[in-house]
Amino acid sequence: MDQSDDDSAAQWLTRLRYRLREVDLIGQLADALYVVILPHTKRRAAEAFRQRIAAELGPHSPLALSTVEITEPRHLTQVLAGLNATGEPR
Repeated sequence: MDQSDDDSAAQWLTRLRYRLREVDLIGQLADALYVVILPHTKRRAAEAFRQRIAAELGPHSPLALSTVEITEPRHLTQVLAGLNATGEPR
């Protein structure tokens, strides 16, 4: 990834941050892997939020947004390993 890619990613992340609520968190897990935590948000509300954010960012956004409900510590481990809730590859 060159400097222009870094700048572009930073701009998209800034746009995403402005759409989050005060209680939401965004963190970087790896070079190009970020997580947004929506505390105390049910799956249906999180999915509606994801759809709204995707629409607001537009079709040219390099961000791939998906929802995963994490109710147990093992769920986070599975997400980080690229597995779905049943432990199978995504």
